[in-house]
Amino acid sequence: MTRDDIDQKIFLDEIQKQEDQQIVEGIAHMANVVDAHNDYFSEFGIKKFYDMMETAIKDGREVIDGQHDRIAKDNTVINHYISDGKSPSSLTGKVYPKTCHIVAIKVHDKDEWEKWKTKKYNAFSWDFMARVIKRKAVISFAKQVFTKTSADDGHEHHAWLFYDNDGNFVKGYTSPELDSNGILHNHMIKNVTNTRENSHGKHRVL
Repeated sequence: MTRDDIDQKIFLDEIQKQEDQQIVEGIAHMANVVDAHNDYFSEFGIKKFYDMMETAIKDGREVIDGQHDRIAKDNTVINHYISDGKSPSSLTGKVYPKTCHIVAIKVHDKDEWEKWKTKKYNAFSWDFMARVIKRKAVISFAKQVFTKTSADDGHEHHAWLFYDNDGNFVKGYTSPELDSNGILHNHMIKNVTNTRENSHGKHRVL
């Protein structure tokens, strides 16, 4: 979980903690959503990685490190599943978006737990070797997309995203809304996953 990797991840505020049991649960990855490295996984890819993780757990080969340092920490995977968008987590009651790989771990080490509590660790991130195969495809896409942002600080925004003729993101902005202090504000959108941060915070683009 490197901080550079984490900065643009879509699931920062999805991390759920059960402090009395030192359990952390959150999204490891979501299908068809571009990440900070401009990559994405299909639903097939999410299922494939779920199967790989399931096999590693059964074989006792799963390793949970910190910030991709490749040093195993004293953590145990206690649950992982692919969300259906409707069923709540048996651990936290959270309903996650459809086709997310959800991971829950028990943090045994108190120093490691402190890093989760202080948000030095604030997301899950896969670490693996992959072979990228380039393919050409003919696709159709909308040059303007209307969506919404995550609900943060007690409010959310409508959002508009604009793309060029090649499908590249050009710009975006949100609707003006009131924050928790009753101040009307809006955000510019810096990429397809996040608004720009300002004095009112920032949001994920859904």
